[in-house]
Amino acid sequence: MPVHFAEDDAGAAPRRFAQRVMLLGVVVVSALALAIPRFHNDTAGPGPDLRGIQVAPAPVGTLGRMAPDSAVVIVYGDSRTGHRVLTQRSGARMLYEAAQSHRPSMWLAGLENLPATALEVVYPDFMGLRDVWSTFVSHRFTGGNQPGVLRALEANTAVDLIVNTGDLVEDGRQHVQWEEFAGSHAALRNLAPFVAAPGNHEALWKAAARRNWDAIMGPPRAPFSYWSSVALGRLARFVILDSNLFTDPHDHYPPALEQALVDEQLAWADSMLAGPERFKFVVLHHPLVTSGHHWDEWTSQDEHPAQDRRIQLLEILRRRHVTAVLAGHEHLFQRSWISEPGGGGLWHITTGGGGSPLHYVTDDDRRRARTQSLPDSAAIGEMFPEQSVYHYCRLVLRPDPAPGMAAAELRIYRVDSAGAARLIDTVDLASPPGGPAVSAADHSPLRRRSPGLP
Repeated sequence: MPVHFAEDDAGAAPRRFAQRVMLLGVVVVSALALAIPRFHNDTAGPGPDLRGIQVAPAPVGTLGRMAPDSAVVIVYGDSRTGHRVLTQRSGARMLYEAAQSHRPSMWLAGLENLPATALEVVYPDFMGLRDVWSTFVSHRFTGGNQPGVLRALEANTAVDLIVNTGDLVEDGRQHVQWEEFAGSHAALRNLAPFVAAPGNHEALWKAAARRNWDAIMGPPRAPFSYWSSVALGRLARFVILDSNLFTDPHDHYPPALEQALVDEQLAWADSMLAGPERFKFVVLHHPLVTSGHHWDEWTSQDEHPAQDRRIQLLEILRRRHVTAVLAGHEHLFQRSWISEPGGGGLWHITTGGGGSPLHYVTDDDRRRARTQSLPDSAAIGEMFPEQSVYHYCRLVLRPDPAPGMAAAELRIYRVDSAGAARLIDTVDLASPPGGPAVSAADHSPLRRRSPGLP
């Protein structure tokens, strides 16, 4: 005779209700994903509507500096909004990471997060359903902390240049996202000249994406040539590159066209970095040194020589005595020192916490990152712990620093959802690790509408 166990009367009904709600949410998301067509192809509209939006062309050439004794540059990246569920540290984020991973341990972690993912569909504000609507219908995203970072950036004053390391929008083919970018970034782009490296989300291998970029950021000097250079007098030069051409794991470009553009871009970068400027910076989206999140983008290609292109770029950086590489792509902050066999080296800064949902590095990937090697004779001399925080960097360049002051002082500010900024790291990019100490002056948090930092 079968034995029946009585349910806990106090908890059975609420539990069954919660299970049914979660199941319904998963069914609805799946149905919408299958039933709603995705309107983001090369004919997705006539381009951005710029009525009422002032579009500033990208600066190219030499800019005058506001102060004779220093120059101030804001650096940040990965400022696009994203999916709300990816703002969480578990649930759908783990499923997303597992889907991109080749490791069974990550697949298991993704399966373990299925219940949390189902709950995120409806709790606390139907974020999963809203993400489905954003992905397939409206193309407007609200995940991450873009408003807070923009609020903190706009509080800066006396800025000579603003540099973005890429990923300005979620999908470069969607003109509505470029309209939102132009509107939300209008105040920031009026603060100082604004330049950006193309990110993978700009998708400039697509005709619609190129039309959108050209309308908002300005057209390139030649078709597909989305690289540029800006100098601050003879003090500093910033060379902005399109790293989508260097590492193309999804084969977006035809091989012959890609290689021709790579050769042209590397030769051009070499000539730009041959100038007399004291400080030289290379800006690109894909980091040459990974924190562990995007591990194999330089090494996973058999037919396209991404590794060889990285070797060529590293050789140029070494020969032209580049001060630092400024990259994004990984949604966090990290700094590393690339040492050279004969002594010296350069800093590698990954700044991708400009508003996109953050990336979190697993212990396994962190260990792999700390033992990675570069494909040429250079080596990673020191790698500092990554910080998965929303942030931006303020770079102060001084031609003749006073005793105790840094020549190329990079300050990193963590930003909360209200836009309040707090200093979390400082480094002199003109000195190797363990070099002269950076002055501790003016390390107070930056407040909205407060005077700019020196």
